[in-house]
Amino acid sequence: MQTSKDNIDRSAPQEYFTDWKRNGFWKGFVTLLISFLVINVLINVIVDPYDIYNVNLLPPWEFNPFQAKLTFLDKLDTPPNVLIIGSSRVVSVDPDVITDITGKPCFNMALTKSGPAFNLAQLKLALHKFGSSIDTVVVGVEVLTFNAAYPISSQGLLYPQYTRYIVEHPYAIAIGDRLTLSLSTSQLLYSLNSIYKNLIMRDSSVVADCSPNGKINYILIDSQIADGSYNLDEKLKTHIQHLIEAYHIDDFQVLDEECMSQWEEFLDICVENGIKVYAFEPPMHDSVWPVISDDKFNEVYEEGIRYLDRTVTEAGGVFRDFSHVESFGGDPDGFYDSVHQRPSNLDKMIRELFVVPGPESEGESE
Repeated sequence: MQTSKDNIDRSAPQEYFTDWKRNGFWKGFVTLLISFLVINVLINVIVDPYDIYNVNLLPPWEFNPFQAKLTFLDKLDTPPNVLIIGSSRVVSVDPDVITDITGKPCFNMALTKSGPAFNLAQLKLALHKFGSSIDTVVVGVEVLTFNAAYPISSQGLLYPQYTRYIVEHPYAIAIGDRLTLSLSTSQLLYSLNSIYKNLIMRDSSVVADCSPNGKINYILIDSQIADGSYNLDEKLKTHIQHLIEAYHIDDFQVLDEECMSQWEEFLDICVENGIKVYAFEPPMHDSVWPVISDDKFNEVYEEGIRYLDRTVTEAGGVFRDFSHVESFGGDPDGFYDSVHQRPSNLDKMIRELFVVPGPESEGESE
């Protein structure tokens, strides 16, 4: 005969203990995860290795031209008459050279990874800030960026000051991207590297900076060139492959219509505002051409050069094809890598740009 004691469910305490262990584990795991994410965000925002949160407690691990240009644009005492627009291939063009040629104040607006969309954004932002003071634009325009596969700069999307002119919901995109970046472990790694470099190693060296006129200076590389430790040949071996991937050259089969539309809007705005356009295709190092050239690439590239020449000329501007450094008498090895020129080459290229043959050159550079 069973007693009431025998009817007790002895599994209940075991189940309760199991549930407690399971729930305790998940509560602990969630607490640990949230704590890690909070610490991750705090470190990333306070250290700010990409210089995007304007904290400035430590020098950034990576130079940020987007923020630097906005800062100096706001500090300009005299509105520029001349703008330099383009990608990283023209960020080091010296506005003082153009001022020497034209007698007009100049600012370098160029940004890294800038194609037709961001060139248009640079122009619209400058016109919004300075209006009718702008009368000349010097633009490095690249055929390779007229490629549907060439992306808008992910770093640029963090700055609605630029992107409001070219994308929908720019502030929402910027907030979302900044939040995502603050949570990323990749940024945390750069934050920890920055802490180690600045606080432990006491290393105050700077990779690059921006002059008040917008010119980007590659301080570290220039110092290596000066002391003879920079090896261009070794850099070219890795950078050419980077170039192919960054420009998505394998996918470059036709000039993209949206890119052409953005470029033509750029030129239309210049015409409407009485802005003279000096446009050029910047060069690549001679070692690049044998690697990227084939019949299809050459066909599309040459079509792009003809397109740029035609559209700029129709807008009353000047276009020069400087695809090869010899076209303006530059140094074939006057490069930092496969596409970025040293200042001496850039100066020669800009001076050649303003030497316009024929009667159109009257009143311009001699």
